[in-house]
Amino acid sequence: MEKDYSYANGKLIGTLEGGVTIIIPKTGQTTKVRDGDDGDYEAGYAIGASRYRDNGDGTVSELVSGLMWVKEPGAIGGVFGSAGNPAKMIWNDAIDNCEALTYAGHSDWRLPNIFELCSLWKLDRRYPCIDIAYFPDCEGTFHWTSSLYPVGATNMMFVDFAYANTGAQVLGYSCHVRPVRGGLV
Repeated sequence: MEKDYSYANGKLIGTLEGGVTIIIPKTGQTTKVRDGDDGDYEAGYAIGASRYRDNGDGTVSELVSGLMWVKEPGAIGGVFGSAGNPAKMIWNDAIDNCEALTYAGHSDWRLPNIFELCSLWKLDRRYPCIDIAYFPDCEGTFHWTSSLYPVGATNMMFVDFAYANTGAQVLGYSCHVRPVRGGLV
């Protein structure tokens, strides 16, 4: 659970229980509508071009959070689809397929939670609002998260990479999947 958040040296820093320190990245919004909005403060860690590292093995590391993402899930093949044509799957299959995945020498893949997946948003653009240099198959697609919608166990959260939205769908609905690893404390 979050314990404390403060601004220090131009970075928004959070401390989690157990003393784990995190640095929250900037959203990328630079347009100021009014005093006090995100474009006015531009708070957080300046992420710029060095936010991601392409690992050259089909994965991308996010350098602020330490999360590792599958760059193009369709390129995995099988249930994940084919290169340039990622598959959609229902929520339960998304979890099972991520948990069973061995890829790029790692077998600890999982379906990301809502905050992890939203961290990929690039809010200085839309349609798509993600860096397609690192995530080229993500234009305008809904992706499942492992997070439950707060009002019922039959609706699960998804992230929209077209317009930086979130929503919920029933378990039988099909969305794209982007496996992640790391980040668990």
